[in-house]
Amino acid sequence: MAQCIIYARVSTRQQAWGHGIIRQIECCQQQAKSDKAWVRSVYVDVCSGTGPKPNRERAIAESKDTGCPVYIEGVDRWTRQADEASLNDYEGVDLVICGEAQQGLANVLRLLLP
Repeated sequence: MAQCIIYARVSTRQQAWGHGIIRQIECCQQQAKSDKAWVRSVYVDVCSGTGPKPNRERAIAESKDTGCPVYIEGVDRWTRQADEASLNDYEGVDLVICGEAQQGLANVLRLLLP
């Protein structure tokens, strides 16, 4: 069975106590189930989209070590700069965008990723 990593991020502690984290994880879990993938790890950051994201770095490292894709609800949970130059920082990481509204953007990003 395939494996995946889930990454979720909210900007504030208030959002962490709300449904933001739960919604993101559930969205990714549904996609994993659809893909028949087993969730091996879940990483969560509570921080601004422009600041350091230590658990995102852990997800990147695990993805590179294992070859497992990282499931995210939307690109804005991963990075605020979805341009080719900033996405090159994640070379070797297969991102799977799970939110329905993000699928069109996901197709564009797949063209940008090496």
